[in-house]
Amino acid sequence: MEQIMITKPNGAVVPLAERKSAANIKQAKQNWALLGDDVLNITVESPFKQSYDIGDKITAFGRVYKLNRLPKVKKTGMRAFQYDLEFEGIQYDLIRATYDLTIDTTHNQLQDVQADSLTGDLHRFATVLIANANRVFPGNYVLGACPETIGDKVLTFGESDNCLSVLQRLCTEFGTEFEILQNGGVNTIHFKKAGQILPYSFEYGKGHGLYSLDRQNVDSSNIITRLKVYGASKNITMKYRAQRLCLPGCNKGQSYIEKPGAVAMYGIWEATKYFEDIFPTRTGIVTALGDSVLKFVDTDMFDLNEKEADGVTTKYLLPGVSAKIHFNTGNLTGYEFEVHSYDHATHTFTLVQQTDERGDVFPRADPAAFQFAPGNEYKLIDIALPPNFEQDAETRLANAGDSYYDPNSQPKVQYGLSITKEYLESLVGDENMVNIFVPGDYIPIKDADIDVDKSIRIKSLTRNLLDEYDYTLSISDTVTTSITNRVISELTDLDKIVAINNLKDPAHARANWRSSREVLNMVFDPEGDYYTDKIKPESIDTIALSVGAKSMQFGLTNTVLQPNYQGNKNVIKVQGGVLTHYTINEQEAVSWMLADNTTTFTTPATDKTIDQTPYYIYAKCQRNGNAGSIIFSTEQIKVEQDAAFYCFWIGIVNSVNFELNARSVALSYGFTMINGRFIKTGRIESADGTTYFDLDNSEIGGKIKFVRTEGTIKNVADLDNMAQETKDYVNNVLPSELGALQRQIDNAIESWFYHYNPSLSNYPANGWTTIQDKEKHLDDTFTNLDSGQSWRFTKSGTSYSWTLMADTAATQALILAGQAKDTAEGKRRVFVATPYTPYDIGDLWVNGQDLRRCATARASGSYTASDWVIAVAYDNTKTVIDGGIVTSGTIRLAGSGGSILAGITGNGTDNSSVRIWAGAPEANKASAPFRVLQDGALVASKATITGTIYATSGEFTGKITASSGKIGGFTISSGNMIWSQSDYLGNGSRILRVGLSSDTGGAVDISFNAATPGAFGVKSVGRAPGGAAIYASSETSQTYPSSEHTWAGYFDGGLYATRLYAANYYVKSGASFYPGISFGTSKDLDKIRLTVMNGIITQVIDE
Repeated sequence: MEQIMITKPNGAVVPLAERKSAANIKQAKQNWALLGDDVLNITVESPFKQSYDIGDKITAFGRVYKLNRLPKVKKTGMRAFQYDLEFEGIQYDLIRATYDLTIDTTHNQLQDVQADSLTGDLHRFATVLIANANRVFPGNYVLGACPETIGDKVLTFGESDNCLSVLQRLCTEFGTEFEILQNGGVNTIHFKKAGQILPYSFEYGKGHGLYSLDRQNVDSSNIITRLKVYGASKNITMKYRAQRLCLPGCNKGQSYIEKPGAVAMYGIWEATKYFEDIFPTRTGIVTALGDSVLKFVDTDMFDLNEKEADGVTTKYLLPGVSAKIHFNTGNLTGYEFEVHSYDHATHTFTLVQQTDERGDVFPRADPAAFQFAPGNEYKLIDIALPPNFEQDAETRLANAGDSYYDPNSQPKVQYGLSITKEYLESLVGDENMVNIFVPGDYIPIKDADIDVDKSIRIKSLTRNLLDEYDYTLSISDTVTTSITNRVISELTDLDKIVAINNLKDPAHARANWRSSREVLNMVFDPEGDYYTDKIKPESIDTIALSVGAKSMQFGLTNTVLQPNYQGNKNVIKVQGGVLTHYTINEQEAVSWMLADNTTTFTTPATDKTIDQTPYYIYAKCQRNGNAGSIIFSTEQIKVEQDAAFYCFWIGIVNSVNFELNARSVALSYGFTMINGRFIKTGRIESADGTTYFDLDNSEIGGKIKFVRTEGTIKNVADLDNMAQETKDYVNNVLPSELGALQRQIDNAIESWFYHYNPSLSNYPANGWTTIQDKEKHLDDTFTNLDSGQSWRFTKSGTSYSWTLMADTAATQALILAGQAKDTAEGKRRVFVATPYTPYDIGDLWVNGQDLRRCATARASGSYTASDWVIAVAYDNTKTVIDGGIVTSGTIRLAGSGGSILAGITGNGTDNSSVRIWAGAPEANKASAPFRVLQDGALVASKATITGTIYATSGEFTGKITASSGKIGGFTISSGNMIWSQSDYLGNGSRILRVGLSSDTGGAVDISFNAATPGAFGVKSVGRAPGGAAIYASSETSQTYPSSEHTWAGYFDGGLYATRLYAANYYVKSGASFYPGISFGTSKDLDKIRLTVMNGIITQVIDE
């Protein structure tokens, strides 16, 4: 790009760096990464301030970039500014739009009352993203390519999610990539793999100077030659051969992929890969509604009630667990309902109605937004699926594992590729290429040293805007998603499952106290007699205290309990995870896989209501297996009460707190050990739960106070405020104080010299935009070199201004400093104490008695007194002669008669003010025959000048007499003016002489030869009635052409030619012209008559 142009928000197009401002583009780079940054980084340097606005746009290589933040500006010198600009790609506009889940964006009538979660496939999330983008940029975004995805996901979004972060997240969740194409102001978002396989390859160590392939990283630790592949544990029951989905026909130990070629090359490198999104599943469709709002029909549904061969055990319904319907689309998207019954004869489901915390009942007859509808998609959960669904899932698992294996069975490599401009031009020819490479393209790479021969993706590129062939590529096997967040903020770990309610401390304290009492009342001995010999009535007297039974010494991994699920206080959702018990087996720890489930609390067989009833939480684990589930019961179940299962007590789901209208969970597993001065436990918590020490997670929370030795209290917030105050002081106050201190250290102020009067709106004061800037420049001086006046920068109250200086001696000294030959930057320094290096000629030193001027510059070393001379006597009431310096306002020169006829004066401030005059009284100095004006003009009625005069231009109204010299390309010599041009041998090839040089010469002589370009000695082109391009006459009385003709040449008199050539001949007779006649040998001269005029045959008549 020869010049980078900016399109301003008003549509004006201007250069990024204008020549008239002496701006220079130091560097301009395009940084473009796959699923990452897409920016232009440009650095501009200029001696003048530049103006760049938010919304400025640059089109680079077919892509539009916008300035979304003001540039960083650095003042690198007194007249030097550096601007660092970052223009961002179109994707960054998406940061401005939050990802809202509302009725308007999802078209779900219940979305406004649901939590911030959404269920669907990639297309579902993408359409909501487009709707949000068009909220902020109406009509600017459309959805392009969007692949079908297998299975739906439930994603939860928070307050920090914007459309760009969600776009990146969707690519991660669904294993795809995106690109945004622009056309006519419309941005189309495509979800697809970016790039192409390029037709040219590069080989490590074979660049021969045309390209450089730099191996940056070889990570052999990530090589996989035996990949153990497992799916999720969802919808996997005890009837399946493992706790997770395995490869087809394989048990857990056999579920791996291994290819002989990779093993032969690298040996056995094992790794395990869990594909959590692959599990047996069936997506059903509501084909019709039933005779109730709780019923719907799915004509493709299998027999959910089918029995095993014993006629009693169900094949697909799990004992003790209710089957559930989870809606993926429609008004009830995201809602789960227990299945009350299924009638296979009519393929009809009947659901259990539920009520949320708002009192809304789902489904219900009115309004329609609270109902499902035909075409809605759903999934069945908490059931076993028929074998064909398991087989389908196993096939998908095998395909996914194979796709993962191949790219990971070679070393992970990353290369840096730099290519010469000449090599790129040879690859693509002379065509005007916009983008040769783009992130996502695949480049064939060969690296014989590590047996790499494959296509590797361009991860990112850096391109020089000033040279379209200047690329640097980063190519890698792996692609990572990155979003550059521009706003400095706290890093927030957002738990998107639990929404923290904003209640006051007393309510939380009462709720926690009530829950703790309820837990205490429900405590029992899970082992029957564990505490019989440990605690005696009325007292505990012991050396060590251990709280927690032996059977409760276990840990839970990836287990999540979600009480009040979807706002229903009587529903709890469980993510199973793994339970590892440390003491149930004396020899080793034992682990169980816990199944997921959702439980709805029902009316207990007591006199309490559902809301009044707390429930025990147990992990029911096989004694002779590794499967388990989490159950809820109002009964006290001892650990070994069931002959086939262990029942490990996890905790309690408290009854509904009517102030909070919610249940809480109290976990009771684990232990606390108190021994002497040591306490070993997991978490210590205050009564209201706001202050805690979570020792397991190394976390302290709440309002923590620290008491000093003298008794004063500081809490963490105070310390944070103090740190912030310190930060504010360092950022805002300290710089100005350091500036003032620096001036004291420097003992220097700055003086500015320009041809105008200073104000706060012109340079330099218009650049002092902050209080700190203004304070820094207090006492600076400004001198108008035209008027000779000087000002000082002062402060009155809170106002700053330039104050006119009345000290004429100081003003004259400043003018002398400003006229120093090296005042290139328009300023001089003034020292108010002993000067220090570096100092320059013209710098001033005010020591309180006199004013000294630097006469010898010194760049380094120590101050030398002889470098400084007296500038002026520091007294403006007298004319003082001090050595070779005379200081005065006017010097008058008197003639012998006592009259003043000449003088020198400093009076006046205009450019026309007279500085030197002669030949007139002082009163008439403006019209004196000799005078010199302030602007440098010289007026003299007479002048005799010997020597050479140098002038850029001049005008003469009288006579010029010159016997030699040059005028333009002509040389004056011997009364002639001669112009000549030499050939390549130095000889004259073109000569024009004006003037007589000999008797045979003409007044104008022209000679030329063929040694230099030019075919004519004299060339005259013209056309005018009654005129001629060339006219010549030898007559005393001249004759001129008549007005009805135009002539190339008109000769009045004789014309002599040794040769005469003509294409045609004419004879003029009166006002007529008669052409000459041509005839051949066929004419018989005896039989013709001829008409001859002035020697020319003009007519032939046959007889």
